[in-house]
Amino acid sequence: MTANLVDKGIIGKNLPYIWQTGGEMLLVSALGLLVGQRLRTMLFAKVLTFSDDVSLMQPAVTLVFSLTNVGIVFWAAA
Repeated sequence: MTANLVDKGIIGKNLPYIWQTGGEMLLVSALGLLVGQRLRTMLFAKVLTFSDDVSLMQPAVTLVFSLTNVGIVFWAAA
């Protein structure tokens, strides 16, 4: 799109084409910002939910790993 803006608009001295293409580029950029903001908000909410779930599982996982380590040490010592 930028190459066409330079080739057809600037080099061709086509001012209406420059304005039209520039407007389209601004519109695409604005839509990208809006969609990106919404996507980041949804993703951040998902990460927070995942973090809460993991933090609730943390004690159980730690207990399982600790008991596994103790079992390995006893088994190796026998």
